[in-house]
Amino acid sequence: MSTAKKPAGLRVVLDTNVYFSAFTHVGGVPYSIWQKAVDHSFTLLISPAIFREVGRVLREKVRWQEDEIIAHLRLLARVGEIVSPTTTITAIVEDDEYLFLRLVDRLHVILPKSALG
Repeated sequence: MSTAKKPAGLRVVLDTNVYFSAFTHVGGVPYSIWQKAVDHSFTLLISPAIFREVGRVLREKVRWQEDEIIAHLRLLARVGEIVSPTTTITAIVEDDEYLFLRLVDRLHVILPKSALG
């Protein structure tokens, strides 16, 4: 019998800032959210674009060594489910919003127009 926890029905996409804070400030709210993902309290969804952005932020803003960045990206891959968005939202021009709305769109979440600014 497997002792691995089954993820809850909730599927979550985290902003790059949450990963940044969780990895650099242990004990804060973002770290608590990350720990919930590690504990499989929800299914964490991560796209290749999010991986690239997290790696870039850790490299440029924190100036981590490449081996430390790779270790954290491997951990992300083990904890999360890698998804590749197939739908593009062309109305969004901001890069960060576009990235995450594509994932939200893949999950068939409908946002009111007012949420798009």
